[in-house]
Amino acid sequence: MHSKQKGFTLIELLVVIAIIGLLSTLAVVALTSARAKARDAKRISDIKQAQTALELYFADQGQKYPTGADLPLGVGTNLILCGGTTASGFKSAATDCQASGATTFMGKVPKDPNSPNATTICGGTVTKDCNYKYSGTDSDTRYTIQFSLEGKSGDLAAGLNCATQDGMKSGATCP
Repeated sequence: MHSKQKGFTLIELLVVIAIIGLLSTLAVVALTSARAKARDAKRISDIKQAQTALELYFADQGQKYPTGADLPLGVGTNLILCGGTTASGFKSAATDCQASGATTFMGKVPKDPNSPNATTICGGTVTKDCNYKYSGTDSDTRYTIQFSLEGKSGDLAAGLNCATQDGMKSGATCP
């Protein structure tokens, strides 16, 4: 007589394991892509917030933006944006803004989501130590904030982009 065995054959088990592996790989790839898009969305939001604070600063401080060249934002001494007679521009602490009754325009200047402790600037490429870089130029009536994106987002290309008082631009059109 022929006895029946219960269970799966080796080939059936290998097929199931291969399918599970393929599905796991696809899930990881999709998750990685979603995380990059989320970081880019945060970057764009951060820059828009900084632009709003800079416009408030501009209106309050006599039609001028903070001075400075290549300041990494959100790290080191550039953590707060305030304005007043003696405390004006990017400062490192709230007490710096409170001097002479200074107005705080941005209580916490954002930093790139990929770089919690970095102090270096991206040179047009996305690395783990990217930061937003501020430069006040042209007799304090113009500014540029450089930032990098990991992927294309709307009209902004992957890589180096900038924000000015006129809006956001892709790397090729940055000043």
